[in-house]
Amino acid sequence: MRMRVWGVLCRAALALLACGTLASSAEAEGYYRKGTFFIGGGFNEPVGPGGQYFHGSGTLHMGLGRNINQRFTLQAEYTHNWMSIDQSVIQQAESDSVQFDNAYASSWSMTLNLVMRLNPTGTIVPWVTGGGGYYKRNLQITKDGLVY
Repeated sequence: MRMRVWGVLCRAALALLACGTLASSAEAEGYYRKGTFFIGGGFNEPVGPGGQYFHGSGTLHMGLGRNINQRFTLQAEYTHNWMSIDQSVIQQAESDSVQFDNAYASSWSMTLNLVMRLNPTGTIVPWVTGGGGYYKRNLQITKDGLVY
């Protein structure tokens, strides 16, 4: 399963590189930017059934893309969310013999999207984004130990 995911990601990366080298210049059609990028961050607050077990923390979101032509862009995105675990959850998991020093959760994702501009020459440019990717959720509990 893991090899299959890496194979898909490698093929997607090669496709992105191929679009960057094989696509005609976006400048030739009046749209003078060949690529796009963004970076952002902020706060997150977990909601839904799991929201009671986690506390919000920070988010990092970034991406880059290649304008294939005036209407289409191929864009790769990465997002990482950090969350702290509610103290009541840690207390329920601890016992007299096991004490935890730190616990946190995170999730990250990578996606490859095709962006289609619906009115690329207008003053307001609406767009539609579609694609696929991979995400992973992590839960880490740590305990300090003595090493002799």
